[in-house]
Amino acid sequence: MRIFAKICASLAALLCAACSSAPKLPAPESAQTNSYTLAQKRLLYIVDQQNRFFESAKSKSRLARSDAVSAKSRIDSLWTEYLTDFPNDAEALAIRGKFLRAIGDFDGAHAAFIKADSANPNLASVKQQLANYEAERGNPESARENLKAAIALAPDEAVYHEQLADLLLFYREELVFRKKFSQSFIDAEMIDSMRAAAELKPGDPRIQWKYARFFYDVGKPDWRAALAQWNIVLEKFAPMRVDRQTALANKARVLIELDRDAEAEQILKTIDLQSLSDDAKKLMSVIEESKKKKSK
Repeated sequence: MRIFAKICASLAALLCAACSSAPKLPAPESAQTNSYTLAQKRLLYIVDQQNRFFESAKSKSRLARSDAVSAKSRIDSLWTEYLTDFPNDAEALAIRGKFLRAIGDFDGAHAAFIKADSANPNLASVKQQLANYEAERGNPESARENLKAAIALAPDEAVYHEQLADLLLFYREELVFRKKFSQSFIDAEMIDSMRAAAELKPGDPRIQWKYARFFYDVGKPDWRAALAQWNIVLEKFAPMRVDRQTALANKARVLIELDRDAEAEQILKTIDLQSLSDDAKKLMSVIEESKKKKSK
């Protein structure tokens, strides 16, 4: 598994434009590979060729089609030879699937992931890749099952929890319409998944803001939990004026939901950004309307 992790890390770095400065996997002739088995060295070589393929595509404004086809054909041949000798190498099949997905061969990638899952059903990343394919093709039930399996195999990976929350949010109406789940069930699983992602990434501003906003997407939110999350955002993840005032406006909205209008009103009086003025006015009107009802 160590060699698989190293290979996947190297390949993932090349598939992500933001990771262009990540260290590259050493070539197979490196002294570091002396302790590897022959099969592992072959796999390292294939990944090295894939790395070179992606590097060529990135370094040239336009990779010649003939060069790209030739390089792709060479990589395909290497994979054919390797998988003929090791047809049940789940890790290799997963790497092959990621390569095919990266170049746009989604059906080929799915077939590789299916084979990988059959050879070893305990690879969380493979479950995630299967979920990706199923979600993209409008099969949220199978996608959900595979993401749940990925979470069971790797409960500390925040990305799986977040992806499940996103899947349920996107397909909630369809899942409820099909009567596969009730909205309350989907909402509970969705918010629980997003909370798990936030707990696993306590220092990630994007995740923390996203979790706070997720409360607006459930039918019957736990407004106390929402308030606690907005307080976390305000305390740790709103350094800029616009961020702080945005978070304050959201806190005010939650306070109104909790019938704490006086506190919300005090917060709204501090919001002076033009971009938030309309939202602040709407919230103030809600408070004013509430006051009128209480006075009757």
